[in-house]
Amino acid sequence: MCKLKHWRLLKGLSQTELARMIGTQQPQIQRWENGKRPVPREYIRALVEALGCRLADVSPDLADLVPLA
Repeated sequence: MCKLKHWRLLKGLSQTELARMIGTQQPQIQRWENGKRPVPREYIRALVEALGCRLADVSPDLADLVPLA
């Protein structure tokens, strides 16, 4: 399960703030947090950097991959 909401709240960010930081829209963040859509690979790095978390925290299905460089 995606822990995106947990990490976003730990950073004190709204969905809108996080969306702006990574170059997307708030409804997309909501879909990812609710599990309605998987986080696309093109946003993984930006989320990890913005939230200061691990790859597995953003997209557990990618957890066994080599960390993003």
